[in-house]
Amino acid sequence: MNDLYLNNEIKEFYKNDFENSLSSKDDFWKIETPLVNFLTKINSNDGVQTLYSKYWKGDAFRNSYLVFCYKIDLENKLFKEIVPRILSKFNELNKCSCIYKFNYPRNNENYNPKRKLGFSCTDNKDHFRINHIKLDIKSRDISKHNEFWNSISKELMNL
Repeated sequence: MNDLYLNNEIKEFYKNDFENSLSSKDDFWKIETPLVNFLTKINSNDGVQTLYSKYWKGDAFRNSYLVFCYKIDLENKLFKEIVPRILSKFNELNKCSCIYKFNYPRNNENYNPKRKLGFSCTDNKDHFRINHIKLDIKSRDISKHNEFWNSISKELMNL
C-alpha cells in the first residue's frame, strides 16, 4: 500500500465526519464528552486530523488513545520531537505506560457492509487508508489520562 497523507480534501472529509459524530445518539460510538474540547483543539490545526479515539471510563482495559493523521510536512517533527516527548513524559510516571504505533494505510477493521451507523470509522472501508499514528496510555489514575489529553491536544494543536 502506498503512503497517503492528509491534504485539504481529505481533511474536509474527516472534519465533517468528526462534526457529525459530535451529535450522535449512539452511546458506544459517540465521542466521549471529556474528549470533545481536546479533539476540537487538535482538529483546529489544518495539518492534523483525529480519526478515532477513546477516553478511559474506569473499565478494566485502563487505556485512552488517539489515532490521527497528518500532512507530510509534519512527519519529521512528529517522529523526532512530538511523539518522543509524549512517550518520555508519560513513561516516566509511576504505574503508567504510553506507547505509539505508526500505521501505513490499512483496512478498516470496524467496517461491516451489513451495518450502517453513520460514522466513517464504521461505515467506510477506506477510513484508515491513510498514514496514521496511534498514541495509547494505560493507567488506573484518571489524572494521568487527563494530563495525557491535555498534553497531546496542546502538542498537536500547536504543531
